[in-house]
Amino acid sequence: MANRFGQMIYKSVLPTTTKKGKTLPIWEPGQSDVDGNILAQFTEEQNRLKKYLEQLDTMAQKGTVIHSPASRAIVYPLATAFNIIVAHEERHLEQALGVLKQFGH
Repeated sequence: MANRFGQMIYKSVLPTTTKKGKTLPIWEPGQSDVDGNILAQFTEEQNRLKKYLEQLDTMAQKGTVIHSPASRAIVYPLATAFNIIVAHEERHLEQALGVLKQFGH
């Protein structure tokens, strides 16, 4: 049961998922201003995230179960959380590439 919710969330954030979902208020952006340095900032944040995931890898291999930041009632293995995070970040990257393409870059 613990991984069922995780797998549902994972599938919903895959870049190949075409069904749009409403962002929960907890993840609504605080501001909408985007500066010209956004791609460099994204890359820097991805490198920080990678370091955190590497540090937590041992816990993931042990099968540690965590709760979703959206609700303590939703739990899944840490390894599934890693998959969710990576898929979600890939989706953001695809969105960014789509915007760049719209502007002829």
